[in-house]
Amino acid sequence: MAAVCFALAALVHAQSVKPAEASGVQCSENVLSAKSPYITSHSGIAARALVDANSGGKDCAAKWKLEVRTKFGFAKTLEVASTSENPNYELSFELYGWSSDNRLLLGAIIRAMGDWDQAMPMIYDVQAKQQWVVDLQPLFARLVPKDCSIYAWPDGFSQSGDVLIHAGPRESDMAGGEKPCFTESEWQLNYRTNTLAPAEGEEKPDIFGKLSDD
Repeated sequence: MAAVCFALAALVHAQSVKPAEASGVQCSENVLSAKSPYITSHSGIAARALVDANSGGKDCAAKWKLEVRTKFGFAKTLEVASTSENPNYELSFELYGWSSDNRLLLGAIIRAMGDWDQAMPMIYDVQAKQQWVVDLQPLFARLVPKDCSIYAWPDGFSQSGDVLIHAGPRESDMAGGEKPCFTESEWQLNYRTNTLAPAEGEEKPDIFGKLSDD
């Protein structure tokens, strides 16, 4: 199966706003919770990421949560993912911003250890009150040669509401002079149908967010 990994530093560069990060949770280090600043849309809807973990035995029970607050101050917390993890994994949840119509929020659930990391896009629809978490690895595995290591990250939303994904070969895993096993390219993720297709034309990512601690 293809190795699909995420260049997290490049993700920050791709966005027009600094992500709201809840990071550094690691059961083996007894760091069991983290929360991000709020990231606020044009209409005043604010969200923040939370990660909670519980260390027990050989596993680390982890939960990724999203707190959403209206401009009137009413807040609710949603659990977007819950898994049993390797206690040595560093667990994070990043929020990148809102679509310009204030309806969609884009984030990523992240696991990392050493030089390895994996991120899964998270999309929350504030009107439908529905969330999606997408594992990109099986989607790209159909497109990438065996043992080809790539990065992929969400750039923002397309005008149609899909998630724009930037992907390319991981140069750190390539020998000197080796031909890339995958072409750097742009993709559109339809998270509702869990499908991936080449992006059409050069579309500017739709993403906005203002960070605050309260």
